[in-house]
Amino acid sequence: MLRPTRYLAVLLAAMLATGVTLPPDASAAEPPSLLNPAPHRWVGGRLSPELLAQLDALGVKEVISVAPDEETPEVDEAALLAAHGIRQHAIPVAGPEDLTRKKVEELDRVLRAAGDENVFLHCASGNRVGALVALRAAWIEGLPVEEALRKGRAWGLTRLEPIVRERLQSGAAAQE
Repeated sequence: MLRPTRYLAVLLAAMLATGVTLPPDASAAEPPSLLNPAPHRWVGGRLSPELLAQLDALGVKEVISVAPDEETPEVDEAALLAAHGIRQHAIPVAGPEDLTRKKVEELDRVLRAAGDENVFLHCASGNRVGALVALRAAWIEGLPVEEALRKGRAWGLTRLEPIVRERLQSGAAAQE
């Protein structure tokens, strides 16, 4: 296991060698916090060298990115993760209009295929991840609305909760 300072040096060298960079403000003074809402599952925000070090320490081999590429055009996330030996799955959710049954089914497929592998799911804050998880809990797992929302909150759901609640209560999944 590499020490954090050595790890960052190796990471930066790999990034420079492959031409992959992170935005200038991506390095925080403290490591970002991660939610661990279920075994082998972590949720967080944007990638940074500190977060990559945490993912490496956790043995994460798959990342599900819910943030569209346009949110961070200066970062080639797929290349960055590939240089790290991590597979990326992109399920972009730009806003409420992307909270569709198709996206939820795609998330379900990727999570089921991952099995007991360690998976990191992210967007800018975890809010969209939590929204998809709440919808998955209701539409695929069959949980009642309040339980699905509770599960979504454990996975990062915040500002999108009223929209997710409305979709669940209106039966919007049947309309898609």
